[in-house]
Amino acid sequence: MQGPDQLKKPTKTAVTRKAGPKRAPGRNIGAMPKAEDAERTNKPFAERFREGRLSTAEILGENVKRLRTGLELSQADLARAIRSDQSAIGLIEIKRANPTLRTMEKLAAVLKTTVVDLLSKPSRRRTRT
Repeated sequence: MQGPDQLKKPTKTAVTRKAGPKRAPGRNIGAMPKAEDAERTNKPFAERFREGRLSTAEILGENVKRLRTGLELSQADLARAIRSDQSAIGLIEIKRANPTLRTMEKLAAVLKTTVVDLLSKPSRRRTRT
């Protein structure tokens, strides 16, 4: 008969483990990011906005204003047509709003264009003289 010491299975710590993937030297997993990285990603939205990272909002705002004035619509007229507030149109035009796709579809329909055109830079045509 075997004694109690002979029936024990090896514990997990007794099993040898394989080494994991080698880490790049100087890169400590879980370490805080460098100060310049943290500064770049932690900037307030308004600062990142002014730096031009949201050029889509700028393009949208310029296109809405250009097309609205081309159709001789006021902000209030456009807002009524899409069943929104005048302030929402104003915020879009000054590049401070992030409208939903549904709102952009309504804007495109009233402004007689497409959502793609609203989000695209207008082509600058040169006139020959």
